[in-house]
Amino acid sequence: MHTFTKNGNRKANVLDKLNTKKQVKTFYTKLRQINELSDYLKTLEDKVTEDNIDSIVPELIGRDLDSMEKSLILARLSNEVK
Repeated sequence: MHTFTKNGNRKANVLDKLNTKKQVKTFYTKLRQINELSDYLKTLEDKVTEDNIDSIVPELIGRDLDSMEKSLILARLSNEVK
């Protein structure tokens, strides 16, 4: 089986695969960081809520959370409490 497409643009296919691999790696890196952050937030004495997470997390990681990261962390924290 050859690696060429109908137009013979093998180089473009290789670049697409490399970009996809880079995006997947970045995604899993962010997930690992979210897991580590939520594990640390569980150890805090103050209860982390939706209202105060925006003031706690930027001090720890140096940037604001986007809405997806915030929802993942809060869901992970709420699942552990139950």
